[in-house]
Amino acid sequence: MDIGFSAKENAFFILDLQQRYEANGSWAKDVTPVTNDIWETYSGCPPAGKKRTVGNNGMPVWEDLPMMCAAEQCTYDLSEKEKRLRNAEQEIFRLSIIKDLGKLNSAEEIRLRLWKEHFEKIYRTDPSLGKVESWPSAPEI
Repeated sequence: MDIGFSAKENAFFILDLQQRYEANGSWAKDVTPVTNDIWETYSGCPPAGKKRTVGNNGMPVWEDLPMMCAAEQCTYDLSEKEKRLRNAEQEIFRLSIIKDLGKLNSAEEIRLRLWKEHFEKIYRTDPSLGKVESWPSAPEI
């Protein structure tokens, strides 16, 4: 599959589908063919703290995300906290049902305790005090 990149749109295009793009009015006039390496490197999720932009040569590059203001960082961290709490709650809920049925084995008991401890650590993390530098790691059991 041949791929092209548009600096103007900061987007990749499948070259074989040019006629379809044009029929839909979505073909960029500055599309330049790129290598599979460029496509694979820049078409997926960016590395943490980066975004895809266009370099001086018209090709994609990773650029650092701008620093968030304190309010934006707090909002982001609160969202991350809620996501992590929901994940822990799901694990605790599943294991608690098995425990309520009296069918929790010893490994699952340990897992339940570790998830509850993990939940507590996240719960006590307060994003309003500043950027959360590192979140507690989820249990690996």
